[in-house]
Amino acid sequence: KDPGRLYYVPAVRAEDWPRFATSWSPPGGFLGTHTPWAKQLEALKAQRAEKAARRRPARPVRVPASMASRKVRERLRTLPGARLELGKALGGTLSGERVHGITCPNCGRPDVWFIVDPETKTSASCNHQNSCGWWGSLYDLGRGHE
Repeated sequence: KDPGRLYYVPAVRAEDWPRFATSWSPPGGFLGTHTPWAKQLEALKAQRAEKAARRRPARPVRVPASMASRKVRERLRTLPGARLELGKALGGTLSGERVHGITCPNCGRPDVWFIVDPETKTSASCNHQNSCGWWGSLYDLGRGHE
């Protein structure tokens, strides 16, 4: 099925039948007759590295602010690591799976908390539900502390 794997085996009709053999190879041989294959491989790698060095550096991708904020919102809503990082950045304390001690953007007291695992609870809440009643997304909480 693959002509590159075609082999011929010698065959003779009779003992006294005339015999001859031929072979074909590209000029310089398949792997080169003058240089070992390892040197050719190194030369090829050097050519590729030189070609890569001549390429223009990629331009930085500019992301619209609305798209960037959507990405941040999504990360804070779904990734525990991002939620924990935000809690540390806002001066919160980790206790079990809960980050607490963050200053409330509404009443100013350090009583906002949220759960690190987003499957349990995605929003943040202030402990003062009767007087303050603040609750919101972690994105809003982070923006309130800018």
